[in-house]
Amino acid sequence: MTFDTLEIKDFKGIQSLTVEGLKKINFIVGKNNSGKSSLLDAMYLIAKQGDPRSIIEIFEIRQSWVRKGEDLKFLFPKGNVQKYADVIALEGEKSWGVRLEAYNGDVNGGHLIGLENIDLEIDGVKLLVEKSTKKESLLRKGDKGFSGQSKSSISVRQHNDTTYFNQKTPFEFQFNDTQKGLLVNYVPSSPTYQNLLSGTKDVVQKRKKSELVAVLNEIEPLVEDIEILGEEIGIGLKGWEEIAPLKTMGEGFVKLFGLVVAMLNAKDGICLIDEIENGLHYSVLEKIWKHVIHVANELNVQLFITTHNIEILESFINSVEDNEQLKQTKKETTLNRILFHPEKGHLAQSYSFEEIQKQIELGNELRGR
Repeated sequence: MTFDTLEIKDFKGIQSLTVEGLKKINFIVGKNNSGKSSLLDAMYLIAKQGDPRSIIEIFEIRQSWVRKGEDLKFLFPKGNVQKYADVIALEGEKSWGVRLEAYNGDVNGGHLIGLENIDLEIDGVKLLVEKSTKKESLLRKGDKGFSGQSKSSISVRQHNDTTYFNQKTPFEFQFNDTQKGLLVNYVPSSPTYQNLLSGTKDVVQKRKKSELVAVLNEIEPLVEDIEILGEEIGIGLKGWEEIAPLKTMGEGFVKLFGLVVAMLNAKDGICLIDEIENGLHYSVLEKIWKHVIHVANELNVQLFITTHNIEILESFINSVEDNEQLKQTKKETTLNRILFHPEKGHLAQSYSFEEIQKQIELGNELRGR
């Protein structure tokens, strides 16, 4: 499956944004705070299809944590919880939608367990989900009488055990009505080692280790095995008696490792990559692109990639242009530049592969101005 249109309304810093003509590989560019990361967050919520844990996860991906219910207001423009946020993706004639609504203690006429004596501005977020074969989504119309709606929610409640306060947050989360969505993986701009370890464990558990080794072997021919050693990722190298810790490998190798792991865990789904340039040297970009494109095609993964780096775009163009096997990629690539207009709000300018190539040759600024 491939989403071709994304619509965002009153979500985080975006009041309204429509991005059309999405392809298999989608570059997202723009100034800082233009809404690029919010677009990735919206895609994540859509793919999760109402799983309330997705709300907590998009905070954790950015190494931020919900410390009280009030923190959830930042999911809404300027913290205005009187509005609801809609994120909608279209796949041909199909519509996938998620609506977020804030609530304060009152669910189905009763109070949330554990929140009776806690004074919070909002206690949680309710998610209303719509998956329709009709392109015209009810969410889009602002109609609250959903057809075949699913409800899920996240509530925040204070933990009575004082030892809990030594952890990242003094609150625990209660999840209701988890929904099944698409496979999705989110690679943050600064992924933690724990992110990488968790993803690698999933690859091993799904018995996809040989596929990971095969791709890594193209970058480093000595690689012949991957091992999980407790809380450490180990790399088996030809001619080495001992397993080498992943942390001892080069930054480019570790970056490719993380990208391939993310795509292997998102087969037939979507992979969201924030600021792909982090940790990559320009000299390895073209080689890495060829592997990323190949793996995405093999696994049928739709990519959404944000970047601030013109070398990322140049190397991508060059890697496709110089490889006859990747010529189909030209038709499957688009770049969307997110702009903010004082009167019109957020806008998206779309460029095809040929248009990206032409703008780079002319020396024009593509990343936002």
